[in-house]
Amino acid sequence: MIIAMPHWGNEYQLQPSSVQREWSSMLFREGVKVIIGSHPHVPQSAEIYLTGSHHPRRYGEVEKMVFYSLGNYISNQSDPHYTQMGMMADVVIVKNNLSGEITLSGPEWRYLWCFRKGELEPHYTVVPIEDIIGNSNGLSQANTGANAGDGYDSATKGEHPAIMDEHPNIKNNTHYRRMVNTFEYIRTLKPVKVIR
Repeated sequence: MIIAMPHWGNEYQLQPSSVQREWSSMLFREGVKVIIGSHPHVPQSAEIYLTGSHHPRRYGEVEKMVFYSLGNYISNQSDPHYTQMGMMADVVIVKNNLSGEITLSGPEWRYLWCFRKGELEPHYTVVPIEDIIGNSNGLSQANTGANAGDGYDSATKGEHPAIMDEHPNIKNNTHYRRMVNTFEYIRTLKPVKVIR
């Protein structure tokens, strides 16, 4: 299985460029099954292509996928605000030892926020956004309108008790409010598309 990790795209653009889309098409034609991009410093959209009409978490149902940009993980950038947001993708590759067949299972993704020094802790702190704000199913929930009935969403659920216990007043934090506002805006972009 071929995985490509291109350094591509325009910095700070929340959507992939036409050049990124052209390159992803070419990479798929050449046999790449997973594309995970970087460079824009912000999370961009993703596309999960299914081979059938079944649930994408079943082995062999995912043909290929592209995450155009995962954004930053740890960042001191502050402008635009989206540079403090990153994305973590968990891609499952399965090999059948009897047949030798290698297949993909549906990925899971989480959106992360990097609090810079002094914004939450004395050091940089990266946290899953959904865990802090108590939102279930992550950003992929925004995708359910476009893909109604496929039940495909990220597996993140609930608040992160350790963060909430350690920072009971976090919701009064200016940086927390900026994170929530950024997250809500990204949510409107329907960033992960499931394509049949």
